[in-house]
Amino acid sequence: MKKVLIITDRTLHSAPRVIRTIDALKNEFELFTVGITPPAFEVAAHYNRKTIQEGFAYRVLRKINRDYRGKYIPENYIDKGKLYRIKKILDAVEPDIVICHECFDVPYMAHLKERYQYKLVFNAHEYYPLEFDERPEWASTWQLFYEDLYRRFLPAVDLMVNVCDSIREKCLEVFQKDSIVIPNAAHLSELPAQFPGKIIQLIHHGSHS
Repeated sequence: MKKVLIITDRTLHSAPRVIRTIDALKNEFELFTVGITPPAFEVAAHYNRKTIQEGFAYRVLRKINRDYRGKYIPENYIDKGKLYRIKKILDAVEPDIVICHECFDVPYMAHLKERYQYKLVFNAHEYYPLEFDERPEWASTWQLFYEDLYRRFLPAVDLMVNVCDSIREKCLEVFQKDSIVIPNAAHLSELPAQFPGKIIQLIHHGSHS
């Protein structure tokens, strides 16, 4: 079976989009995961996300570049500690495919792609350049930061996955990067409609409404 390494900084037992990725692949591939918590599904091996966290100095440099220069990182700089620890995982797994669920990990996997000869998939959960564009400072900091990241590292991505057609079209228009669309939708469940009272309670899943 082909080996797939799935990398995220989310809790794998409760992150819906990552769980659906694992569920879709678990019968056809040997799966390895990196995340905050292990997945509910059994996988070949799981690695704690803390083992590949970026160092303090790198995070400070990235913040300076983001907030004052609107850039990702200097062209020749990468967190060597994180890179070394990712290499140890890649040496152990020897993946055929790497799936990144966080755009912060794409530069590292793009950097190591030629050495380890895997296919790189970016499963994007948002259109990050405009994720919180209602914030006054966003356009001069995070937007430029993400645009720089996309511009520099999307060319190394073999397959990009987006959540809706409008984001697919935006990535194609701005970065000339096509993608496939997999919506954030759960499997169809036949549930009987029950309205015991006049008040209907709705649950919103998201960081803000």
